[in-house]
Amino acid sequence: MEPVFSTKADLYKAYTQHSIENSIKVASYCLFDQVFEDMNMALYQPRKDQCDKCCEYKVGNITPEEYNEHIELKDAARQSKSDDKERCSSDPAVKVLTMDLQAVLICPRLQASAIYYKTKLACHNFTVMDLSNKDTTCYVWNESEGDLSASSFASCTVDYIENMIKSSDDVKEIIIYSDGCTYQNRNAVLANALLKTAVDHDITIEQKYLERGHTQMEVDSIHSLVERKLKRKPIYVPQNYVDVIASCRQSRPIDVKYVLHSFFKDMKKLNMYNSIRPGSRVGDPTVTNLRVLRYSPDGTIQYKLGFGDHFKDFPRKSKGPNDVEDVSQLHLNRIPIKASKFKHLQELKSVIPSDYHAFYDSLPHD
Repeated sequence: MEPVFSTKADLYKAYTQHSIENSIKVASYCLFDQVFEDMNMALYQPRKDQCDKCCEYKVGNITPEEYNEHIELKDAARQSKSDDKERCSSDPAVKVLTMDLQAVLICPRLQASAIYYKTKLACHNFTVMDLSNKDTTCYVWNESEGDLSASSFASCTVDYIENMIKSSDDVKEIIIYSDGCTYQNRNAVLANALLKTAVDHDITIEQKYLERGHTQMEVDSIHSLVERKLKRKPIYVPQNYVDVIASCRQSRPIDVKYVLHSFFKDMKKLNMYNSIRPGSRVGDPTVTNLRVLRYSPDGTIQYKLGFGDHFKDFPRKSKGPNDVEDVSQLHLNRIPIKASKFKHLQELKSVIPSDYHAFYDSLPHD
């Protein structure tokens, strides 16, 4: 369930209003409460970042050996990030970035009970933070402008790096920390995009993955700040999210880019490496075993399966560089939303100020 209701009384109030609007007989609160309990339901805000493997070990579903290996990987990743963070604080030629996608943001986001029964527009906030100075950029878009494909995240990451290089000629090495989400961070599309960036700007880029379940990063503080700012704040259109994020931090304001479909590039056209799988046979390591990738100015990618290992070459050789000019737009037009969602959003205009109605009327739909 969407985290709209804080108490059972709030839920009963919404149920009552919904029943009246649809000419349905309203059950008493006593009966409502009884059925709610009989269905074994509850209003619950889940704790974030709980590790599956740690929970499995607590209940005895994995061996101590598996658990110890997991903890060693977690500690190695943490130590690596700590060491790199210390390097970038004393060496201006080294930049350390953390990046992550915030949980999906819905639009409109209101306290009105009618909101709960309708599908809403999905909005996304992909955030990148420079650990040396805490400079942060949030790339915000809605589902009619962009999707959640690897090319979308690669477009944001490359844009951030190129803007950072333009503002500082001293940068020679960039280290990126992220979780190991395959469609977002650990795939050939992003790898080729970062390799092309390394070649074009004659820099070295390293991409490091934190251990699953222990991916807390400095960039997450921005998402927590946004969530706190959003409490009890009405969101009528995606631009409202942009305004809230931009106002989150006064001392070092966040750079918010509200990107349109024309921003995203089809990074699949960059195919120097058709795969970043470290093995080639059944039983060999897979993409999820990668811990570090290094993109060199000479157009090659090397990898590590452990933070303390030596870099190795991939079994597949590079096909050579591609021209950035050959990369076309990912979306030629805005992306149509489902007809049912468009219908629901039109119905929600009754609880949205008329000034915002034109945005929902303009949404492309099937």
